[in-house]
Amino acid sequence: MQLRPSARRHPRAPVAVAACRRALPLGLLAFCAACGRASEQAPAAGEPAAVPPETAHAPSTEPPPPPPPTPGPPRNGAPTRRPAMANGGEEIARFPWPPPRPSDLVRIPSELVTGGRAEVRLGEAAGRLERAFTDAGYGRLGYYSAPDGFVLVSRMEQIRDDGTPRELPVRWSADIAPPRLFGLSDYLRALFSANPGRYRVIAFVVTTRAIRPDAEPATREQAAEWLDAGADALPAPLAAQSYTPAHRTTALVYEFVRPSSRVAAEQVRPSRTLARTHLERAGLWAALEAPR
Repeated sequence: MQLRPSARRHPRAPVAVAACRRALPLGLLAFCAACGRASEQAPAAGEPAAVPPETAHAPSTEPPPPPPPTPGPPRNGAPTRRPAMANGGEEIARFPWPPPRPSDLVRIPSELVTGGRAEVRLGEAAGRLERAFTDAGYGRLGYYSAPDGFVLVSRMEQIRDDGTPRELPVRWSADIAPPRLFGLSDYLRALFSANPGRYRVIAFVVTTRAIRPDAEPATREQAAEWLDAGADALPAPLAAQSYTPAHRTTALVYEFVRPSSRVAAEQVRPSRTLARTHLERAGLWAALEAPR
């Protein structure tokens, strides 16, 4: 059987084929010849593999993968933990912006926030708002950042239908208060009508931006979490910024009603009680007007 010479042979191919001729039967010579051809086509050690000419310089037609999506601003009443101001480890969360649509809102006159002074820092304005909450019986508060300013959020409280706070300790209870039964008529009224629970959260927003509330309302659970996610004070760099003539203070009132413990609470929009009336019956408006 004649082996076809090749233009390029592997250095060991002829030796391998000759050994096969002498030692193996004729039936296996074809196998040895195949081995020789395979050895000729294999690249020697250290040589790069051949690239087919039709694909050597073919450009890739596949488009590059799209970049990962950029996270948007917090929506639906959820605050974000991105630091708004950091100095020495101080961080403050951002309030949802635009804010969730309130039940009602009212602009606070600047003189009630600045005390009539021409030059006031944001920290001083925050102090007046915080003292008004304290004088009205509110306890813990939550601070957030806002565009060019801050937000101060109250604790959720139970109120009556006219906006006045419930008596203690029911005012700060998250559960629906049981009805007071004084006689048979009260018992029958409670038996055939659910005892509703009405709740309120007040947020003072200090900013230079126009407030255009989001179309989505806030839920009672989200409004209750605002206090826990807020800071107990403003960071020093934010408090040192000036309260300029462009700054405005607005009270956002979030009112919720739950007909019974078996039904989820829903936001009241719009509230039957005006935002200023809410502040007056909560004792906040008089506290803001009090001389300091």
